[in-house]
Amino acid sequence: MDAFELNLKTKIVSNVNTKPVRYAVEAFMRDMSKTLTEKNENTIILAYDSSIGAEDYLVRFSQDDQAMNIYASDDLGFIYALFYISETFMYVDPFWFWMDQTIEKREDVLIPAQDYYSAPQKLRFRGWFINDEVLINSWSIDGDKEKPWVMAFEALLRCGGNMVIPGTDKNAHIHRQLASDMGLWVTQHHAEPLGAQMFARAYPDLTPAFSAHADLYRELWRKAVDEQKDSRIVWNLGFRGQGDSPFWITDPSYDTDKKRGALISQIIKEQYDIIAEKVKDPVCCTNIYGEMAGLYAKGFIDIDENIIKVWGDNGFGKMVSRRRGGRNHRTEALPDKPGGRHGIYYHVSFYDLQAANHITMFPNTVDFVAEELNNAFERGVKDYLIVNCSNIRPHAYFLDAIRRIWFGEEVSGEEHSEKFCGKYFDYIDGVSWCYDEYSENMIPYGEEEDEHLGEQFYAFTARGIAAQWLRDSKSRNGALDWLCEGETDLLGQVERIYEICESGKEGIEKVYKRCADMSAEMFEGKKQLFDATIFLHAKIHYLGLKGLMLVCDAYKAFAANRGMRAFYLLGSAAEKFDEIDAAMRASEYGVWKDFYANECLVDMKFTAYIIRCAMSAVRAAKDGNGYCGWQRIVTYDKADRDVVLITNWENRMKDDELYLAMKQKNDPIWSE
Repeated sequence: MDAFELNLKTKIVSNVNTKPVRYAVEAFMRDMSKTLTEKNENTIILAYDSSIGAEDYLVRFSQDDQAMNIYASDDLGFIYALFYISETFMYVDPFWFWMDQTIEKREDVLIPAQDYYSAPQKLRFRGWFINDEVLINSWSIDGDKEKPWVMAFEALLRCGGNMVIPGTDKNAHIHRQLASDMGLWVTQHHAEPLGAQMFARAYPDLTPAFSAHADLYRELWRKAVDEQKDSRIVWNLGFRGQGDSPFWITDPSYDTDKKRGALISQIIKEQYDIIAEKVKDPVCCTNIYGEMAGLYAKGFIDIDENIIKVWGDNGFGKMVSRRRGGRNHRTEALPDKPGGRHGIYYHVSFYDLQAANHITMFPNTVDFVAEELNNAFERGVKDYLIVNCSNIRPHAYFLDAIRRIWFGEEVSGEEHSEKFCGKYFDYIDGVSWCYDEYSENMIPYGEEEDEHLGEQFYAFTARGIAAQWLRDSKSRNGALDWLCEGETDLLGQVERIYEICESGKEGIEKVYKRCADMSAEMFEGKKQLFDATIFLHAKIHYLGLKGLMLVCDAYKAFAANRGMRAFYLLGSAAEKFDEIDAAMRASEYGVWKDFYANECLVDMKFTAYIIRCAMSAVRAAKDGNGYCGWQRIVTYDKADRDVVLITNWENRMKDDELYLAMKQKNDPIWSE
């Protein structure tokens, strides 16, 4: 035969009866049902072949029985083969679910009858860390809270991934069996070694100090190994505190780098020995991240060469140490000598409570990401890549770029945007421009190439100004020192923040306007997706920037003793953050209902609330004890304002009522 005719009458016959392959077959048949119609009967046969390498496959056609034969030696080989056929010939793309791909029905799909081999991968382990997953965690699909996780793991498999950290803290424990059942290797958060229960949760009445409770820690590790020993695990070794912090915070007896490094080295060896008692040839890794990077660089940590050393970027995609508060040493975070086993923990989503991105796309370019990853590969990283993908949908564009990179493709921003937008936006003219320009126009906050602002900057900075205003309206806020070093008071910090906003305002407005124009011109079919993805992200930046600048203007007015103007501008700022929340909620059509309901990390709606608290403080400071002076100015005729024989003729207005009245009147006293 010249071609195999894939259609709805194609049957799948398998002598492979494992959970992962059964799931992949079901997903493949779902793809067929979305794509094909019934025609002629034929067969796809799945058969083991031990001569084929791990995770590889061979697709070969039988002339005699008109069959497609898929050969592999393990579950992932069969899974990748089925998803390769689906993507290549039925055009069901890896992010079909997360990007609302339109899949058209066809009578059949003709697959040329030639051999197909699995593509080589750049890395042994490739995966996602579903971290900061507050949207997925509270969202359900058709009432099923597990379904979002199923679709996340399926997308990872379609991307050629083979490893996952299946959530943070409790979620990782809840969903690790599902991940394993779908064929994925499971690994663990660097703060949760071996996937063990956190000490503070197991023993809430005890101080979490290894020096005092070493045997209890070991008991938790052994229990974790017993629970997972029959699954495929990349065991994460190490020791941190309870939460994402150093252990010596709660165990101050480790008061030198030498003591700290010695304990970490000892524990890594102990953990490895515990695993080795139960698991043959275990695969292990440890994270050279955070405080561990400094200890390792100083030579205080000893790690066996067989353990994969996982180096972390700074949260903004640069392979240097991350900023901690106001400290930003930017120490290179890559292998310092050839040899050994190495990996990367990389972020396309990050949560730093300062300036990173979580609900919008990564604020640097695809070109930048490709250069960083390829440089890491050249430096000896070949064993492991885990990508912090958080809630997936906002980050599909960069996750798709990285999956192409781990397949060894040459990727650039312009060609990736064209391919991505071709797949999910049907090559609508101008959409790829929006993706390109978005990446090119994120606001710089420093001199380094990666230092561009995500949406957390608008919310956390606005709340930082407002909170300090409430506590002490003149003193600087130490939490803003990372950005405003050297400023001695809040006014100086506000002026520096405003300057940063002003420097990038034109670019953000350009992207927003272009997206708005595109949206207005688009037909309904792709408009909904466009509005809920790239346009939503542009809108969050545009409104967030406006909201933060209004907070800055409000404080400057307050410092100039213009209380009514400060009050009015704060009300306007709060509305901008309300608009962001409303825009997110408006994007929750169909299956995405309530996707943003628990947007609690950046928390745009709470930002609006805190700004309104500052409004109340301004009114308390400037309106007088009677709380009716401003109301007279806003609601009374000019001739009646100063005739105060009776203080007020109406009930006092609440803040929101007074603000609305000010909006309607738009007097120069507060509006200019």
